[in-house]
Amino acid sequence: MEFINHNADAKIIFASAMLVSASADWLQALPDAQKDTSEHLKAAFKEKYIQPSILKFRSAREIFGKK
Repeated sequence: MEFINHNADAKIIFASAMLVSASADWLQALPDAQKDTSEHLKAAFKEKYIQPSILKFRSAREIFGKK
């Protein structure tokens, strides 16, 4: 969306159209203050779905540490 240079409203509409299943339900339940701008929506999405890098290493250690 940044490449095509959509405006803020178009970014929110496009993002909501692309989400399906549980993520669409999550978006619908999200408070309006967290989806009123594309930046707020982006931050809420990252908080919900993007795992911090430190947790990735912990998960890998748990997977590869098993005998």
